[in-house]
Amino acid sequence: MMTSKLLIQRSFLLPARALHKNPVVYNSVDPKEVDHFTKFGDEWLNPNGPMKPLFSMNDLRIPFVRNGLVNTKKISEEKSKSPKYLSGVKILDVGCGGGILSLPLARLGADVTGLDPTPKLIEIAEANAKKNLPGGVLRFECGTIEEHSLTNSEQYDVIVCSEVIEHVPVKDSFVNSCVAATKPGGSLFYTTISQSTVAWVMAIIMAEYVLRLLPTGTHEYDKFITPKDLSCYLEKANCNVLTVSGMMYNPLTNKWSWCPYNAVNYCLHAIKRYK
Repeated sequence: MMTSKLLIQRSFLLPARALHKNPVVYNSVDPKEVDHFTKFGDEWLNPNGPMKPLFSMNDLRIPFVRNGLVNTKKISEEKSKSPKYLSGVKILDVGCGGGILSLPLARLGADVTGLDPTPKLIEIAEANAKKNLPGGVLRFECGTIEEHSLTNSEQYDVIVCSEVIEHVPVKDSFVNSCVAATKPGGSLFYTTISQSTVAWVMAIIMAEYVLRLLPTGTHEYDKFITPKDLSCYLEKANCNVLTVSGMMYNPLTNKWSWCPYNAVNYCLHAIKRYK
């Protein structure tokens, strides 16, 4: 049995201050977004609080990662049925927040690095991992993907970017940096919100103002991105988009399910081409 092992790497890059020193490196970070998500505090650990849709989304996004890795032959069909089917897979969780996705991936055997530009969230994720991680390898680093990719070029088998890019003001450099950190032949998995009228109604009007699932101001329509636009960024960055699948959230049951349209929430799987 694998002994419990938690590796903590804290690299506080002070992104807000560094914005003025190097806007190219840090232009994916919106200080307003950092402040907004810092205010959630320990709610990042509450599966029944405002983050509960992210906890329940694991029921879809983790199998989406597994199936993508099986389809690209990174893991075998036989191995995918084992409790540690991600063993030997090196994953970067970009915008990891409080580690809602990082910890389950590590429990499945992956070597996970959680990356987030918000110091408070890294502290929360570290404390949670120390308490609840039964085994695996997990690191947390405070910084941006632009900075991280400069020193970790082509280091990861998998990049996971879940519910993050819709908070990023400059998409192209963000995607380019995600791809730069990915090994040739490696996979990139995104979940996000499309830019459509129905997405505006469901993700902002209903979720924030009517049902009060999230605090107002959590999402900005101008930052949403369609599957077509995200695919274009990835194609330009030397990737092939393999799968785009629509998702639907039921707030009454707190359950996610696959749906035949991707006008609101969707998952995307791309693979980095060999040069």
